[in-house]
Amino acid sequence: MKQGKAGSEEEVILFASTIGATEKAGRWFWHKNEASGWMNAKQPIKNWRSCFIAWWEADYFPRNCYPAPVAKRQGLGGCGNCGAEWIPDKKGGIENFCPKHEGICTKCCECRNSK
Repeated sequence: MKQGKAGSEEEVILFASTIGATEKAGRWFWHKNEASGWMNAKQPIKNWRSCFIAWWEADYFPRNCYPAPVAKRQGLGGCGNCGAEWIPDKKGGIENFCPKHEGICTKCCECRNSK
């Protein structure tokens, strides 16, 4: 197996978990690079793991691939609409935080009735 291309989506997801990245980031990285032929800036990727780390640390991934911001995960701040304080959950996320509408609580978000 070449270093430039990951062997499988599962391999990328497993690697993502070892550096603290999300499963969603692993899936996005796999599919983005499968679609582009494992190229970066018109050059073949030489080491996909290093590329993943560099992109993760540079916030290159789409916003929805990242966990809630640290301040929100710690329960600081609140809903930009009603001001409700963030409630941390046991998994390090936010119990009342809508992942689709950043900055809005689940009570105020547009998707509250879609469950």
